[in-house]
Amino acid sequence: MQSATAELARNALDAAPDAMIILDADGIIRLANRQAATLFGYEREEIVGKSVELFIPERFRSGHEGYRRAYIR
Repeated sequence: MQSATAELARNALDAAPDAMIILDADGIIRLANRQAATLFGYEREEIVGKSVELFIPERFRSGHEGYRRAYIR
């Protein structure tokens, strides 16, 4: 049943008109919809497993990890 739930979640994300990503607590992208892949210019499989900080503009990157960790806390 868990895999059916995961597939339903992936399908719902793909149907969304906006780019969406799901991160784990370490900032690793665990799920990205088609729109996110298009926005970043990658295939979806290339995005999943990467750190979200790779997609943050360089001038904001150094502070982003701290902001993300504070949000999770």
